[in-house]
Amino acid sequence: MFRVLAIAAIIGTAGACVLHLLVFGPPHKDAGGGKPEIRRFSVLERLAHALTLLSFLTLGATGFYAVLSGWPSLTGKLMLYHYYAAPAFAIGAALIVAGWSADAGFKPYDLRWMIQMGGYIWKRDHLPAGRFNAGQKAYFWIVATAGFAVILSGLGRLWPALDPTGQCVLLWVHRLSALFLVAWALAHAYLGTLANPGTIQAIITGRVSEKWAKAHHPLWEKSGKDKETSS
Repeated sequence: MFRVLAIAAIIGTAGACVLHLLVFGPPHKDAGGGKPEIRRFSVLERLAHALTLLSFLTLGATGFYAVLSGWPSLTGKLMLYHYYAAPAFAIGAALIVAGWSADAGFKPYDLRWMIQMGGYIWKRDHLPAGRFNAGQKAYFWIVATAGFAVILSGLGRLWPALDPTGQCVLLWVHRLSALFLVAWALAHAYLGTLANPGTIQAIITGRVSEKWAKAHHPLWEKSGKDKETSS
C-alpha cells in the first residue's frame, strides 16, 4: 500500500511541477540577471543547508529504494548509510530552524502574497515579501514539523519502547512524514531553479542581484540591511 502511495506522490509532485512550467512558466523569468551584490545567506547558513540537503538525499535514497524495491525493512549497507545520515539531518535541520525561525514569522502583508499565490498563477510583480515570502514561510514551518515527526519516529523505531501496535504506528508516522518531506523537497527544488531563475545562486554563493531581490523580496531589499559591496 505504501509503495503505491509513494510512487503516486513522487510522480504526482513531479508532474505538477512540469505542468506548471509548461502552462504558466516562471513568474519572474527576467529577474535572474545583474551583479550579485546583496548578501542573502551567510556561510554558516549555507553549510547548514548543505548538511541538511546531503543527509536528506542519503536518507531519501536509502529509505525509498527499500520501499520501491519491495523490501520489508532496511538491511546491510543501506541501513548503515541511513543510520549515519540521520544525526547529520537532525543537526542540520536544528541549525536551520534556529537560524531562520525569526525571519519565518508571518506578517500582515503576507496575506496579500498568499491571496495572489505569489504570482505563480496570476502574474503580479513586486508582491510584498520580507527576507522570506509567505510561501517560503509556510514551507519552512510545514517542513520543520514534518522533520520533527520523522526524527522522533525514527528514534522510536531505533530504540523501541512501545508494544508492537505502537511500533507499527511509529513506522507509518515515519514513512508518511518522510514521503511528505520528499514531495515538498521536489517542489522546493523546482521553485528554486526552473520556476525562479537566479534563485539557486543564493544558496550556493550566498549573494543575489539587486534586480532579483526587488522582484522576489522587495521589502527585504528596500531595508538594505544585507546589502554590501561584493568582493
